[in-house]
Amino acid sequence: MMKKNVSQLLLILLCVFLTLGQCCFSNQKVETRVYNMPDSIVQEIGRAVQGGNFLCARKTLFSRNFFQLGDERLLILIGIPDYLCASNSFMPVVVDGQGKWLAGPPIPGAPSWIVLGPDDALWLAAQWQVEGTFPALYRSLNGVDWQEIKLPENRDVDCCFERLARICFHRGVVRLKFAGDATEKTAYWEAGLEALALSGQNPVWQPVVVVQEGADEISCPFVPLDHGSWIRIESEQSNWVYFKKNRMYAKISLVIPCSLE
Repeated sequence: MMKKNVSQLLLILLCVFLTLGQCCFSNQKVETRVYNMPDSIVQEIGRAVQGGNFLCARKTLFSRNFFQLGDERLLILIGIPDYLCASNSFMPVVVDGQGKWLAGPPIPGAPSWIVLGPDDALWLAAQWQVEGTFPALYRSLNGVDWQEIKLPENRDVDCCFERLARICFHRGVVRLKFAGDATEKTAYWEAGLEALALSGQNPVWQPVVVVQEGADEISCPFVPLDHGSWIRIESEQSNWVYFKKNRMYAKISLVIPCSLE
């Protein structure tokens, strides 16, 4: 009987605590934070455009490639309007919830995907898109500074329209899958993770024979980053794009221009 009474008392106290907690928390004001991209970054993008071959009157900034990082920072890969009416290079921009903006040097091509590796580094694939397409691979520890990883040569997949389709990590090895758009051929290559992480080193790539397509996708999964809880809103009435995220006591808006006009 005593144990039953004690349990009932604890249950009552828990209900009281939760009720009071809801009351106190409900009175907590929700803070609205709005952070605009600094002029210095906009100017840096403008300088990158000057050396391009752009034929359109409106210099649009492409901002649909954005990813939530593990610490909830936002990584935006801003397409630079440097080729005809499109983009063939992009600038990595990282923003945190306190409005701290960081931007890295422009990277050639267009972003394909980003994966977080077991080394806590970001791995980014990009595609050069002028008179054909071919891939490149980059690695970064902070999302701002990127190191290009030398890819294997003589892949014999597609001379002019080749993609880096996926990356995966398994037992200290990095495995890449290349695919040809025109030839429909595929090829797998792998190298040691530690060797790839060393700056300035030429990795030793080895071809991998895959008996059945997709057979290794369970043991060596490909898991790209996504938007997380960030949403993108493009205003039709203004020249701004908003990236929004709601936290328990804060609504965060990051604002970048739609174009350089």
